[in-house]
Amino acid sequence: MQQGIDTYFAKINAEGGVNGNQLALKAYDDQYAPLQAAKHTRDLVSDENLLAAVGNVGTPTAAVTIPIYNQGKTLLFGAFTGAGILRRSPPDRYVINYRASYVQETAAMVDGLLSAGIQPEEIAFLPKTIVLGMRAITAR
Repeated sequence: MQQGIDTYFAKINAEGGVNGNQLALKAYDDQYAPLQAAKHTRDLVSDENLLAAVGNVGTPTAAVTIPIYNQGKTLLFGAFTGAGILRRSPPDRYVINYRASYVQETAAMVDGLLSAGIQPEEIAFLPKTIVLGMRAITAR
């Protein structure tokens, strides 16, 4: 993800940036730890040059960082989680999703399995694992 963002930013910057401003990615590794994520988020939100946060990973980290982004009136774009916490109604003003929710992903999997001839009683979902009879496909 970071390489893709860096590559695209380099292209935009080579074309003059955005309204003459150069884009730069500042990356932090919170190690999927909510307390570290909160600290890094506070540091980011306090940076007056921050345009937006992008690509945050995980539901536990999103749970603690979303309130910080909202309070700081800072855009959080494309957090990498399908959790409902990023899909409130009404939506959080500063949270923009681009991926499907876990509910949407599960519905698509069930639809696909049913259309492939799998019977409803043959389908079972477990956290991070799809079990079909004796076969298991693990999400990584």
